[in-house]
Amino acid sequence: MEEISKILKSSANNRYRNFIQTILETQQVWFLEYEDAYTMFKNEEGGVDLLVWQDKKMAEEYAVEGEAAVSISFEEFCAQCRAYVGSKEVMLMVCPTGDEDVLIVNMEQMLNDIDKAMT
Repeated sequence: MEEISKILKSSANNRYRNFIQTILETQQVWFLEYEDAYTMFKNEEGGVDLLVWQDKKMAEEYAVEGEAAVSISFEEFCAQCRAYVGSKEVMLMVCPTGDEDVLIVNMEQMLNDIDKAMT
């Protein structure tokens, strides 16, 4: 739990790097779900920011009443990202913590960073 607390207190860029590294190791990506839909926020471009974490406990730390942490496989996550490459309709808000320091990336950037980490 101490490591999770340390990660959550780190910068958005450090949380992002840790996210990539951890999902490669665990082969899971975590979301919050409310009434059978993923938790997301409308963004300024008219699309949505989908919240993602590398760990169930991190997602649960962010959750509000009624939300549950759910996971999908790394393979399924990458497939969903590929479906939105080139679109600004859905972006990824990576490991938000409730403060203003948050990193939002598009699907192409996520897939490129995953590819780089795998080599």
